[in-house]
Amino acid sequence: MAQDISTYSGHHYSWVEGARIGHDFGRNPWSPGGQGTEGFVSPGGRAVLRQALAQAVEAGEERLSFDFGFDFRSIVQRGEDGTLVLDPFVMPSLEIFLAELDSSHAQAQARGRSLGADVVLTDFRIADRQPADPDHPEVGGDTPAFILDPEARRDLVAALAPALARLGQHPRITLNLMNEPEFLAFPVAKALASLRQGQWPAASYVERRAGKVVVASGAAVVPLLEALGPEGHVRVQRDQHTGAAKLSSTPARVADVDQFLIALREGIALAAPQAQVTVGWADDRSAIENTLRLEKRVGHPLTEVVSFHVYDVAINPWHPLKTTRADFAKAGLGDRQLRITEWGLGSPQGQQALQEAMIAVFSKVQQAGFEGVLFWWDADHLFDYRAYRQAIAPFALPTAVALDQASTPVQTALGPAYPNPFNAGTHLPYQLATPGPVRLQVYNLAGQLVDELVDQWQTAGAHDITWSGDRASGIYLYELRTSTLTLRRRMVLIK
Repeated sequence: MAQDISTYSGHHYSWVEGARIGHDFGRNPWSPGGQGTEGFVSPGGRAVLRQALAQAVEAGEERLSFDFGFDFRSIVQRGEDGTLVLDPFVMPSLEIFLAELDSSHAQAQARGRSLGADVVLTDFRIADRQPADPDHPEVGGDTPAFILDPEARRDLVAALAPALARLGQHPRITLNLMNEPEFLAFPVAKALASLRQGQWPAASYVERRAGKVVVASGAAVVPLLEALGPEGHVRVQRDQHTGAAKLSSTPARVADVDQFLIALREGIALAAPQAQVTVGWADDRSAIENTLRLEKRVGHPLTEVVSFHVYDVAINPWHPLKTTRADFAKAGLGDRQLRITEWGLGSPQGQQALQEAMIAVFSKVQQAGFEGVLFWWDADHLFDYRAYRQAIAPFALPTAVALDQASTPVQTALGPAYPNPFNAGTHLPYQLATPGPVRLQVYNLAGQLVDELVDQWQTAGAHDITWSGDRASGIYLYELRTSTLTLRRRMVLIK
């Protein structure tokens, strides 16, 4: 571009290489040169947006990414009654943004393509290099209050509700809760491991003590991090070009960031239940944790809907995306700790621990009824495994019916296997409303018959069959077939 558009945004990124797009959904008084803008409402801002979208169409790109609230002080303000509200420029800017996106999508369709947008609601660099604002302590400073204060968090989500509703209702918009949240609060133990493994060859540490600034680099960083203690956390700023890591202490914890993401996700669910939601974790090859992702097909692209990290420390590993923590709890995934300790990594024991964790999670996700592709990526490269992919294609199961010992049950039902997961046999209970021919079979996920447990006429009532599980570890389906219906459930065998 010939025009210098830095006055419209200093923080936006795009999937079109070399393009820089204004993120100004509201006013931006912090633009370089002190030239405040009125976002996309201004003629210049709209022209920059239109030019960037045109570039995307010309390049054949299908998605662009926009920062909505990199610095919330350009998005929200205090109303006359003291409540936090949207800046008056936000909704008009948002409408212009959607209109230009729709127009560009129509142009892309004429070329046999489509065009959508990811709108990043928050970023782990929140308020970087910005001093705390006395007028906006909830959205300013190194650690904005909405990360730590539940009341400030509620106020912010409530203020954003009109914008969340409008964006979430758009069919080609995906809302990104936060870009790379793991860098906002990073456990000290993980930071030390990254340093010792050479993942951060050039690292520095900055800390403010009693009005003084302490700066260290290289080997001097390690003792300062160790002094923070095992429960300490740091913020991580990575230089995309050099890979250098700038660390600083933070009062925020992983759980605090989780709670903010949960609150924001719940706010979106209220404002726009049909919204597509994701979280922008760091690039897989630079990710810091071993990560499981469930991706759901929406047309041709894959949309990330479930993502979490497996930690070896006692912290909650779940990060909310398309499904919330409450959804996971219903599926039995709630506050469960999935731990793979650091002993024996790469050894048969470590491989077994990894496999068991994968099988357990695959089973839970299937039982929850999610559909898509579940990925395991070994981000740390500490295991012998590189990547796993498991297709998730849930069967339409009937509503669960409580099994009882009544001689004449009112409905034929197939009960859950118990125990499940198991390693030395499991019970498969079922009940029949009427007598008749019955077949109970076990299949693997490829649809191949593994065992036939029952193939005979049976009386009405409760039945219980034991399967020895003399097979390889994995997820299996057991199927009850009568003359009138077929029921299926899943079970997990761990050797």
